[in-house]
Amino acid sequence: MEQTSVIISNPDRKAAREEGALKLGVLPKEVTVKEAGEGQFEVSLFKVAGKFEIFVQPDKMAAFIKTLSPPQQDGEPVTAEDILTDLANQEIICGINTELINQVTAKVAADGESAHNIRIAEGKKSSPGQDSRIEYKIGVKALSDKPEAADMVKPGQVIAVKIPAAVGTGGQDIYGQELEPLLGADQPFSAGANVLVSEDKLTYTAEIYGKAIASRESVLVSNLVEIAEDRMSARMTIMPIMADTSRLSLEDVLATLAKSGVVHGIHEDAIKTALDQDSPQQQVLVAEGSPAQEGTKAVIKFGFRMNNADPEAISTARQEGKINNLEISKELVKANDVLAKKIPAAELQNGCTVTGETLEGSTPPEDKAITAGENVTVLDDGLTYVVANDIIAGYADYNNGTLSVEKPLRISEDKMHAYLTIHPPARQGKGLTAEIIINLLKHRQIKHGIIRANIKKAIELATTKGKPLHDVIIAKGKPPVEGQDGRIDFPLNLEKTAGTYHEDSDLIDFRERGMIKNVQKGMILAHKIPAQKGIDGYDIFGNTLPAVPGIEKDLFPKGNVAVSEDGLTFTAEIEGMATLIDNDKIGVFEMYEIAGDVDYSTGNLAMDGMLNIKGWIRSGFTVTATGDILVGGGIEDATVESAANILVKGGIVSQEQGKVKAKGDITARFVERARLHAGGNIYIHDEIMRSKVSTDGFLSIKSGKGRIRGGTVSAIQGIEANEIGSTAGVITVVMAATNLALKKRINILNRKIIQLQRAKAKMDAVLLRYTSKNKKLPPEVAKKISQLAKQRRNFVQTEEKMNKIKEAFCAELGAIDTKHAKITVKKSVYIGTIVVIGGQVLKIMEDITGPATFMLDDEGKVAVRK
Repeated sequence: MEQTSVIISNPDRKAAREEGALKLGVLPKEVTVKEAGEGQFEVSLFKVAGKFEIFVQPDKMAAFIKTLSPPQQDGEPVTAEDILTDLANQEIICGINTELINQVTAKVAADGESAHNIRIAEGKKSSPGQDSRIEYKIGVKALSDKPEAADMVKPGQVIAVKIPAAVGTGGQDIYGQELEPLLGADQPFSAGANVLVSEDKLTYTAEIYGKAIASRESVLVSNLVEIAEDRMSARMTIMPIMADTSRLSLEDVLATLAKSGVVHGIHEDAIKTALDQDSPQQQVLVAEGSPAQEGTKAVIKFGFRMNNADPEAISTARQEGKINNLEISKELVKANDVLAKKIPAAELQNGCTVTGETLEGSTPPEDKAITAGENVTVLDDGLTYVVANDIIAGYADYNNGTLSVEKPLRISEDKMHAYLTIHPPARQGKGLTAEIIINLLKHRQIKHGIIRANIKKAIELATTKGKPLHDVIIAKGKPPVEGQDGRIDFPLNLEKTAGTYHEDSDLIDFRERGMIKNVQKGMILAHKIPAQKGIDGYDIFGNTLPAVPGIEKDLFPKGNVAVSEDGLTFTAEIEGMATLIDNDKIGVFEMYEIAGDVDYSTGNLAMDGMLNIKGWIRSGFTVTATGDILVGGGIEDATVESAANILVKGGIVSQEQGKVKAKGDITARFVERARLHAGGNIYIHDEIMRSKVSTDGFLSIKSGKGRIRGGTVSAIQGIEANEIGSTAGVITVVMAATNLALKKRINILNRKIIQLQRAKAKMDAVLLRYTSKNKKLPPEVAKKISQLAKQRRNFVQTEEKMNKIKEAFCAELGAIDTKHAKITVKKSVYIGTIVVIGGQVLKIMEDITGPATFMLDDEGKVAVRK
């Protein structure tokens, strides 16, 4: 109830009035003041009208009289009209309860008691529509009348449909504003596993084939696919008829398997069979994984045996040396017989689970190689090995992976023998017969020298002894008889020997050399024995084998020698000294004798015949002869040349100015600082020191000390020595199969040919300049150009001649036998020695003691053999 009076503690009446009016919420003139005690006044309202306050709900759906107070001090009460007027002023027009307003205002006025929270106006609420609901297509709502099919669904099949909430009627608030109608309540409903929802959220369809399970809040489809723990199989129950009476299809099942992760080994045929049934098919095996396939070993199946055992076992025994190849019995086969069949190794294959995981194998395949050897053919399948179709008969063999057929017949390279290999009959009784062997010989066109007795005996021995026989001669040719070589008989024994060295005189005694003979006119010097033709033979094929005729031995007269008409007898035409030159020439020469030295008392000598010098040939002098030159002393720094041989009892000592040259042989006790060349051989007794020695034949220095120290020694046909080099390491070059003079000539020719080519190029430039223009040249210029062209033609001819000479030199150089050339040392080869054979060089880096031979090895390099 509203307060109408207050007690103010204030002795001042006026101040008490103002304070009391303030507290009562009115003006001072609207209150009365009276004493209420010492220092206090009671301040009261007078003629206070009744009051009310209207409250409106925030949602504008109701209005209340919050407080309705009665009048005070004879004030005016609140009437219903006052309240209705206030409602109208607030534009509240709907739901006003006028009757209640009249009742309340009358009661407050009558009772003098205030009223509170009186609802005097109320709006009309909106009413909700029907709530949402779910209509199922399964279970009791299923179209199928089969109980087992009531809950079965497939991909795309509708399981449930949601009926959305309905819209209700609209309302109105107390101000007359229309309110939106309300929807019915939405029932929560969700799609569980394997269920799809339409975009409007109203239709629920199956994603896979399975059994639908519904509840108030959700629906799901149970997956019927059961995958084994090892993922190697998948099973499922197949219900052909669905809840909506449709039939399950193969595509539906495959889609369900894919959704379940089953992607491999699907049994579509089993699924189709189950779908064709009318009743449920329990635990159908719908997919199987593929286990990994381990690799296998290749296998060879043989169509024959060896030693009556498996060929592979025999091959292993052969490799281990446990069996002799010649003692292995082999079976007889013929053309196109199958020898072996290869079963290839199976490849390792990875497996796969029904859900697609790879299963890796661990054992790789193991191949077994087999090679088609001699007389074996591989068929088109690449696995079958047969006897070649041109084989009449042969023996099957397998060794170390190679399959072959041995021909019983072997023909020698010279075609003079046919050899038979025969094995005892095999377990089936198959073996070579005389008839087969004769056919083999005919097939090979062997016509001559067939030994039938050997064929018969070989068959008998192989059968009775049970062992193979090898290389039995069953055909034999007749070899030709070679003719005897021609020869020369010398009644006077003119063939060369090296001579005898006498230590007491320190000289070589040529009297014991047997090379120079004193003859009388008409004396027979030599008899030539002609070569014989020989007797022809034949091989086993009947081919004639011409006999090799003997090689004629040539002998040519070299001055003062007569030859008989038949060319077989050689006779001296004069009295003189007979000598043999280069082993193929014989001559009789007058002997010119110098009792002492060749010096200023004799001057230089040039003789047509033999020359016998008892003393020395001194430095600076020249001696030449068409026959042998015999020197009883020695040769100093002189020039000595012979068209035959040079024989020096002492030594050849020079200061590298003189030169000794013979077309035949050179023989001396020692050589020091000299230059020697022989077209034949060179024989030195003791030493060659710091000299340049060459020969187109052989060099021998081994009968005495036999030492080569320093300098260069070259012998095309080889060298024999006791020692080469020295302990002091003096550079010593020894050569064999190397013609330095010929190489030098070739180099000189090359330089001259290059000079000619350069000169021709310059001439060509000049000739081109003057002859390319069709202009008439002045007479003097034309003459010079003509001379230049002629000179160029001469150069061309000269170059052609030089090239021919060069080709001949190169051919001669290439004909040198480097393969058999050798340098033989009996005692020692010292460091510092350089060995050259055929242009290949070997430097001796440490002393070699004992016999040693230097030759070219198979790689063409100089090698030492001890």
